[in-house]
Amino acid sequence: MVAERFLRLPEVIHTTGLSRSSIYQYVAEERFPKPVPLGSPHRIGWTASSVQEWVQTQIRGTERVKNNTAE
Repeated sequence: MVAERFLRLPEVIHTTGLSRSSIYQYVAEERFPKPVPLGSPHRIGWTASSVQEWVQTQIRGTERVKNNTAE
């Protein structure tokens, strides 16, 4: 079993290509995974698996759009 790891905001930005404000806007709109507290109120992170799942969902969505326009 692989241990889950947490991603801090700079790594989430790098992984997703989203800006800081877009990430927090998507979280507020429930379109992006919520961060989890990491010990203190001002330290948060995202589980790597939830961010990766979000990325894969976005990829699948663009593939679906491409396939629908090709018909």
